[in-house]
Amino acid sequence: MKRLYSLSLAALCVLTSTITAQTTQIAGFPERELELKSVSAEYTEVHNVTNDAVPAAEAAPASLDGKSFVTVYQDSKNKYNGFFTVEQGEGNNIVLKNFAEGYDVNATYDAATGKITIPTNVVIGTHSTYGDITMYALDFAASNYNRNPIVGTVDGDKVVFNYGVYGLVEEGGFIVMGNVTATEANAKITYTMKPQQGDPVTFENPLLITKTSDTAIKVVGLSGILYGAYYEVPFAINASANTATLPLGTVIDNRYSYNRPYYLGGFNPVGQVDDLEMKVITSEATSLLTADKVGYVYANNMQYSGYIFHDVKIDVNFNIFTGEVTGNGDGDEDTDTPTVDGISYQLYRDNATATVTGCLATLTTLDIPSEINVSGNVYKVNAVKTQAFMNNKTITSVSIPASIAMVETDAFRNMSNLKALYIADMAAWCAIEFANGNANPIYNVFPTSTSRWGKVYVKNTALTTLDIPEGVKSIGRAFYGFKSLTSVKLPSTLETIGDQAFANCTSLAEIEIPASVQSMGSVFFSCTGLKKVTFQGGVKEFTGMTFYGCKALESVNLSEGVEKIGKMVFSSCAALTTISIPSTVTMVDMMAFDGCSGLKEIKSYATVPPTAAVMAFEGVDVTIPVYVPANSVDAYKAADEWKNFTNYQALTVSAIDDIEADNNAVVEYYTIQGVRVDNPSNGLYIKKQGNKVSKVVVK
Repeated sequence: MKRLYSLSLAALCVLTSTITAQTTQIAGFPERELELKSVSAEYTEVHNVTNDAVPAAEAAPASLDGKSFVTVYQDSKNKYNGFFTVEQGEGNNIVLKNFAEGYDVNATYDAATGKITIPTNVVIGTHSTYGDITMYALDFAASNYNRNPIVGTVDGDKVVFNYGVYGLVEEGGFIVMGNVTATEANAKITYTMKPQQGDPVTFENPLLITKTSDTAIKVVGLSGILYGAYYEVPFAINASANTATLPLGTVIDNRYSYNRPYYLGGFNPVGQVDDLEMKVITSEATSLLTADKVGYVYANNMQYSGYIFHDVKIDVNFNIFTGEVTGNGDGDEDTDTPTVDGISYQLYRDNATATVTGCLATLTTLDIPSEINVSGNVYKVNAVKTQAFMNNKTITSVSIPASIAMVETDAFRNMSNLKALYIADMAAWCAIEFANGNANPIYNVFPTSTSRWGKVYVKNTALTTLDIPEGVKSIGRAFYGFKSLTSVKLPSTLETIGDQAFANCTSLAEIEIPASVQSMGSVFFSCTGLKKVTFQGGVKEFTGMTFYGCKALESVNLSEGVEKIGKMVFSSCAALTTISIPSTVTMVDMMAFDGCSGLKEIKSYATVPPTAAVMAFEGVDVTIPVYVPANSVDAYKAADEWKNFTNYQALTVSAIDDIEADNNAVVEYYTIQGVRVDNPSNGLYIKKQGNKVSKVVVK
């Protein structure tokens, strides 16, 4: 339980496993953070509140003596597992061992009504720093506590409590347990910890195990061995091999203080951390899962670090190979964390939505539905949780429905066997908010090695080209890492292209940006094959890194109306030979043209030198000709960063260039022979803007 560990064992065996070797050292087990809830801010004391109605039990046992239960509850932030065992006292008195986050509470049990009654306003323990811990009944929904008894109704293997538990110390709330429910355990785990000094210590706590499919089980209650969050640990089971396995990449815990993912792992013959494989010994009615060592580890650069549990045994009171498949997993149809068709969810009942949180370890095809039905209630599946499938080695294909609006950080990171992505709707896909590049499964479909590239499908058609439908106004990180993408047609309705929308699309050679787009950030980051970009006008600002690392970029026309060229917009564009800066540009930010070593000339049509930040032209040959308006040469020679150039030439345009026209219309230039050019050099050209046509002399 959450705070049990700081009170019991001071030092445990710590693991450090590198990729090539494994060593073990002894260190102290880190003490859990003690979070005290503010009484005045979070909970208000209310006296003599009428007890909530508790339904009568239909199937209450005559005695609870010796029974063990796995609990589920919430504090102000997260969901947790706990457990308790029942000891019989005199008469109808019982003791619930470890009930309140590791503390024992006294109670009575009435078999006739199936009621467990726990008195409150009593001291249940003493903390070394804060003093006595006094227990009250917590009305979690109303954020208040009271002195009424806590009543639990026993019905079969379930116990539902009308109140939670609020453990009050002088400084505030030390124990906060809301919405407490319990299910009778059907298994127990024993394990040994080896402290730095003294004899090994053996622990035991109950578990709840359910068979979710013919080849999988789910273990709930490992909070007793880990850090106390709500763990649903999926094991693949193999009757022919008598094994239960858990891939090392399966995320067990993301709630620890450092917000890093933890895994359960075993040890291969050379001592390295690897997939956890437990031997299974079965009888007709029971199973025993064993492992000599189990590591509770996290990835620390190129090594694994964490803790070792020795002589691990899980006793199960049914045969896991022949036992009944329960479907949703823990037998609680009202759980907020159901597993449906092998996919795990977090339900949000207030708005009837569900977030995908993971899947069974045996799942190879991840087909996310647009909605799920749990206990007769329909939930729209609209998000994928942080690190939901990170390091998954078994999934080979992913299907994303049109209902998904958000994919959180690293949701699909390092899925080494992902070969296919199926997109239900292109417009909906463009609108998804991907928190980072590794949130987008496309990135994992195309690993570094081209021989291992997979495919992206839209409505079951494999794509290497895109035709974004009209009506789409925004594109997020929708195509990050789409390395086989060769061409894109963007709609005239498009207004926003988000950061990294086409980042790492290394096969994309050419693209045209419609006039409706107003601003661009790091859209084409590291598009190493991009050679030509044509703007139809409209863009006013490049906020930063738009073409960073586009080392093949040869041609780009910046339209009149552009006001800012942001940080590192053209950084490392070594193939760019010429650049024309429109007259409307007022700012060239830091390192905007850093590493543009191939530039042979620069043309700036701004009469007032655009403000140039430090290193704006770092790595550009300062002897190349820089063409600027004739009356502005001296101003450029005196301006910061511009003054580094040594070869200024006058750029003059005939007066006819000022012909009246629709300023919002796209400017197009043609040779006298009628051939369109994006960057006119010296000579006579035909200029078309809206319905106006004129001759222009560029010198």
